[in-house]
Amino acid sequence: MIGKVMVVKVVSNIIQAIHNRRPSVRRSNAMKVMLKFGAKPLDVMSILGVEPVMVGSRIVCDSPPEKSDTDYLCYCRDKRTLTELINLMNDTQCAMETRRELHYDFTHKFSSYRSKENDNFIVTSSSKFVDDFKLATKLCWRLNLDDRDNRVLVHKAILYRTVDGPDPWETDKSAELPW
Repeated sequence: MIGKVMVVKVVSNIIQAIHNRRPSVRRSNAMKVMLKFGAKPLDVMSILGVEPVMVGSRIVCDSPPEKSDTDYLCYCRDKRTLTELINLMNDTQCAMETRRELHYDFTHKFSSYRSKENDNFIVTSSSKFVDDFKLATKLCWRLNLDDRDNRVLVHKAILYRTVDGPDPWETDKSAELPW
């Protein structure tokens, strides 16, 4: 493992030096070279200036589920970076999750990718989505929500301002009263 990290750092430094001398060398080419040397998507994102933030059960729960994936929120400051990151996900054969597999929707400009290493990348160019997602994650952490359904409920409430199910003021509680 240490050997791979060293190779990735050396290759990254070489690519940066080439890029500084020949501006025509594109970042995408640099990323492809790193991937050929065994770099993972997380290693390569730094070339794009994307700093993934760990979110999800691995940081929210006191005792994270053993077989849980690792979730990363990846914010791209511009459309070019977003396009390059999506191409990176495709180059590394990260599977894009379909709407049925997601607990959120695509109306808030994000995509979700799962890597072979069981990392989940939530990719967006919306700073509002990032702020709301971080707020939901922080609330889940403060409440120590171990139950996945409750974490999803909090995220939906904050991201989309909605909660599934009946409204409590519309249910007939009087039928439950003993008198």
